[in-house]
Amino acid sequence: MKSNSHNWIITAGLLVLSPFFALAQEEEEEAEVYELSPFVIAESEIQGYLATTTLAGTRIKTNLKDVGASISVLTSEFMEDLGSTDASTLLSYTLGTEVGGDQGTYAGQTVQDGPRTNPQFHQRVRGLTSATLTRGFFRTSIPYDVYNTSSVTINRGPNSLLFGIGTAGGVLDSSPVRASVSDDFGQASVRLGERSSTRMSFNINKVLVRDRLAVRVAGVRDDFNYQQRPAHELDERLYGALQAVLFEGSEGGVLGRTVFRASYEDGEIDSNRPNPVPQTSHLTHLFEPPSY
Repeated sequence: MKSNSHNWIITAGLLVLSPFFALAQEEEEEAEVYELSPFVIAESEIQGYLATTTLAGTRIKTNLKDVGASISVLTSEFMEDLGSTDASTLLSYTLGTEVGGDQGTYAGQTVQDGPRTNPQFHQRVRGLTSATLTRGFFRTSIPYDVYNTSSVTINRGPNSLLFGIGTAGGVLDSSPVRASVSDDFGQASVRLGERSSTRMSFNINKVLVRDRLAVRVAGVRDDFNYQQRPAHELDERLYGALQAVLFEGSEGGVLGRTVFRASYEDGEIDSNRPNPVPQTSHLTHLFEPPSY
C-alpha cells in the first residue's frame, strides 16, 4: 500500500510539471529556428538534381510547383555529371532550347558570325529567338562558366514579372556561388582532353570569423584546342566573393539579420573559334534549267 501511494505521488508530480517541461522544450526549439530571406536561394535547399524553389517566377523565393511558367533549374551536380562547362555544352541537354557552335544543335545562319564572336548569345528557345542572359537576374554580357556557378535557371518564354528584361525567348540566368560563414571547404579539379586540351579549376571557402565573415575564391584555366586547326580557346578567370553578417538582429526589432555580400570576377578569353556554318554557293542555281 505504501509503494502504491509513492507511485501515485510521483505520477501526480510528473503531470503537474509536464507543462513546464513542454514549455521549456518549445522555447528551446523556437530559439533554433532561423528564417531565410525570401530573396535568397540557399545551396542547402538544392539536393542533387532537384531544386524546389526559384526566384525566376516573381523575384521572391517561390516553390516551383506554384509558379505558372515554364522554368527549369539546373543544379551544379547535374552540370558536373554531364561534364558541361558553358552554354554550348549544357543547352543541348535542356528542354526547348537549341545552341549553336561546334557542339550545338542548330546553325543559326541568320547570325553568321554569332558562334565565333558571341557564342553565349547564340542560342534559341522554343524555336523563337535567343534568351536574355542574366547573372543573379541582372542583365549581363559575361558568358557563364560552371567553375563559379551554383545553378542555371532557364525561364522559357516571356515573364513580365521579371521587370520586362526577358525577350520572347525567355531568360537564361546563372547564379554565382556565394561565400559561406558556416564551414571551410575547398576543391580542385583537372580535366584532360583531346589535342592536349586541359582544364584546371579550384574553389575555396574560408571562414574568417565564425558565423560573421567569410570569403570564397575560385579560378579556372581552360585551354581547349579544336579539331579544326588552328582554332583554339583559352579562358582564364578569377572570382572572389565576400559575405559579412553586419547585424544578427533581435526578436521584435526594427531590422532583422543584415547581410552584406559582394563579388568580383576578372578574366580574359583569347579564342579563334571554328566556323560551324559550312560554305554555301548562291551561283549554281543560276545555271540550272528552269522547272515548270
